[in-house]
Amino acid sequence: MGLKRSIITEAGGRAGLESLQKKEVSFQDFAAAFKVFAGDYGIVGHAGEPTVSIFDEPRKGRGRDHKYTVTTVPEGMTETQFKEKIGDNPVVVIDMCMDARGAVDTYTKLAREAKRKFGSRTVIILISHGGGIIQVDEATRERKKVNLGRKTASSTIYRYLANHSEQIKQIYAGGHDCRCGACAFYNDGVGVPEKLNCEKGSQKEIKAMQDMVYSSALQIVPEKLREKVKLFVAHFTLDKRDSVKIQRDRRDLPISKK
Repeated sequence: MGLKRSIITEAGGRAGLESLQKKEVSFQDFAAAFKVFAGDYGIVGHAGEPTVSIFDEPRKGRGRDHKYTVTTVPEGMTETQFKEKIGDNPVVVIDMCMDARGAVDTYTKLAREAKRKFGSRTVIILISHGGGIIQVDEATRERKKVNLGRKTASSTIYRYLANHSEQIKQIYAGGHDCRCGACAFYNDGVGVPEKLNCEKGSQKEIKAMQDMVYSSALQIVPEKLREKVKLFVAHFTLDKRDSVKIQRDRRDLPISKK
């Protein structure tokens, strides 16, 4: 995988990062945060492909040959329209990587589970971009640190969603094994299997991904939402596209005693 220009540069998102540090998060901040990830297709050599709504399913191709999926708030959507979209229905968030090898199957399994648990009226909000819940602000480029602001943007998304905490019933937050391209992007092109000198899809890689999912979720998800979080790593079957096993992480994110 050839690395492209900084995601922030491609997405045109750097100018909005300072506003995302604000204490109060507006719907406009929420929508702007997604734009930080809008250039993620460039990580995998698919720059310029269309993003999809956070209320849509992952992009599908012919047969099992699916596509990468990056989600954004629909252009021009207002907070009133957002609230009308979710109505008084149960809401479940699926935060996953955009990887074409497993995005459709990961979403399908988790969405079906959500609707079995909370009913057919459940509204799914899909947060999909490079890395899933695993995000960084600083990444390594030619041994130098650069600010991508991705963790700040992810935190902004969840801080806004916390305003709807009573409706949000579950948050599935995860990543995947078999070499996550975004994790390599953060580290000068060195993927987790190379760094650990292990096979793609091995238990060693899965454990490392679980630890990164946990650590990142702990930094990104506000305490108000933590009890709703279910962590996972999607295990890809390398010889069969879109065949995914959801590896659950039974750890809960800590919540301060009141």
